[in-house]
Amino acid sequence: MRLPDMDRFTAAYADAALADSVDDDGATLRVHGLGSLAPETVRRMRVDCATFRLEAGDVADEFEVRDVASDFWMERNGRSYGGFLDGDYPQPAATTLTQVARSFQPSGLYIDDDDGLIRSR
Repeated sequence: MRLPDMDRFTAAYADAALADSVDDDGATLRVHGLGSLAPETVRRMRVDCATFRLEAGDVADEFEVRDVASDFWMERNGRSYGGFLDGDYPQPAATTLTQVARSFQPSGLYIDDDDGLIRSR
C-alpha cells in the first residue's frame, strides 16, 4: 500500500496510535503499517495534530517531535503510561500539554472487516 502524505508530527502520532492499538487477535496494528490507514483516518489525524500544535503553541516545539506526538496520543486516550506527566517534561510545559491533549475526545483504531483498512472511531 502507498504511504500517506503526512508531516513528521502526524506520522509519529499515527505510528504511536498503531503501536498502541491491537487487532482481534491481540497483535499490534503497527504490523499493518501506515499504508493501511484509511484516507479519512489520515485526514482526521492531520486535523487533530495540527489543532493540537496550534493550541499548544510554542510549548510543543520545545521538545522532540516524536515524543510530543506519541504522548499526545497516549494523553488524549487516558493511558496510564506515556503522556506528558510521566516526568519527561518540565513544568509548566507538562501541565499545558496535558490540558491541551485532554481537550480532545479519546480516539481508537480498528480494522474494517469490509476493506481491511484501519479506521478511527
